[in-house]
Amino acid sequence: MSSLFFKLNPLSKLKIYTAVREIVLSKMNRDEMTAQKAEEIITYAKTNIVNVKSAEMGIKFCEDVMKKYPELQMLMQKFEKRSLEQYDRVITMIIDGIMEKNAVDEADGLLKVMEKSTTQTEKENLMKSLKAKYPQAFEDAVAEVSHHSQQ
Repeated sequence: MSSLFFKLNPLSKLKIYTAVREIVLSKMNRDEMTAQKAEEIITYAKTNIVNVKSAEMGIKFCEDVMKKYPELQMLMQKFEKRSLEQYDRVITMIIDGIMEKNAVDEADGLLKVMEKSTTQTEKENLMKSLKAKYPQAFEDAVAEVSHHSQQ
């Protein structure tokens, strides 16, 4: 999980805890987890999420809780999917800015690269190149997407 959009605040911690709880409850509803195991995991998450003090610690918490409880493997997938969607929003905003400058061929080329980039690593690499090529547009787009994701 990339920390580009992961800005730690009390809401972020709550989102992590809520994601853990949702996964646990879903598994209980499908009889894939006992109530005792669910309580253990939720208690662990509730007790330890309060110790998270930075974005990096939030990411590490997610990784650690998945190691401790393999039942939560989909936790990172939830956040990675969200990151991929946010990457696409940033790229789309940059493409829009390029289109406003009537650079249609350049925008089309970027759109093709965006469509071919499907993995987390490919999106992160594309983001790095966009940051280098369009620093101000990149900063503006990230700020806008981050602002909306925190609401």
